[in-house]
Amino acid sequence: MKIKIILTCLFFASLSVSSEEMEDWYKLALKSPNPNELAYFASAGEDCPIKTSAIEDAIEGVFIRSRIKPSKSYYDNDRIYLNVILNCLKLESRHPAFTLSINFGKYNPKPSVLFDKDYGYFGVGAEGFIIQGLKRRTEDAITDYLKANFNL
Repeated sequence: MKIKIILTCLFFASLSVSSEEMEDWYKLALKSPNPNELAYFASAGEDCPIKTSAIEDAIEGVFIRSRIKPSKSYYDNDRIYLNVILNCLKLESRHPAFTLSINFGKYNPKPSVLFDKDYGYFGVGAEGFIIQGLKRRTEDAITDYLKANFNL
């Protein structure tokens, strides 16, 4: 019970991470030569109630609503991509504890890097709760991407 209370408090504390004023270095890092297309990589751990394909559908939905063409070619040289990783831990209750990590990064040239601004969150919840949070946090990341690339 104590762990659930701690995770819930940490979750609500993490809600304030949303899009705020970006640092200049971060705006430059998100600049893309082709800002109308964005690559992504998604993965769900085996203990998660959500499959990778459901995460991909949610990400692509956010991209398309933002008029950004989704691509899975994250490994192209000097290409910015959105990295989305969901890991879960089964609990005695029916809902897992989870961490959702969402970062921009570059896969090539090596070494690969993930930028240190993380849009993700963690908590305990059902599939619908996780997917809604995933969409919201992906929207926050895309808002920063649009601001950096279209001078909004």
